[in-house]
Amino acid sequence: MTILLVEDDALIAMDLKHALENKGMRVAAFASADDARAWLLKNKPIAAVCDFKLQHGTIDRLARSLKASDIPFLFYTGVTPDEGAFGKEFSSVPVLMKPCSNDQVVAAVLGLVRADGDLEASRNSKSC
Repeated sequence: MTILLVEDDALIAMDLKHALENKGMRVAAFASADDARAWLLKNKPIAAVCDFKLQHGTIDRLARSLKASDIPFLFYTGVTPDEGAFGKEFSSVPVLMKPCSNDQVVAAVLGLVRADGDLEASRNSKSC
């Protein structure tokens, strides 16, 4: 069970990676959307957690790749949906607003990969 984690804040990435691994998941973590997309060409995670706005731009190209590959994902970000950054293209992607506890992010990831395969389709952003 591999989770793709795309987060450019090293402390947040390290904490989330550790929390997910403690739940028995393997984590492929990247600070760059381009590095994550390259990894995605040869691998298929069961879900992904992505910061929407990274140091070198947004994650929309990677998000399109995840969507095209039917990989469930969520945005864990400081960008609010009200800012219009996500647009209609990602309107069904769950959003967790930073900061959240690791337990809240892990619970959201587990919700994405429920045994029946249904996605948490709620677009409502959740403040943590």
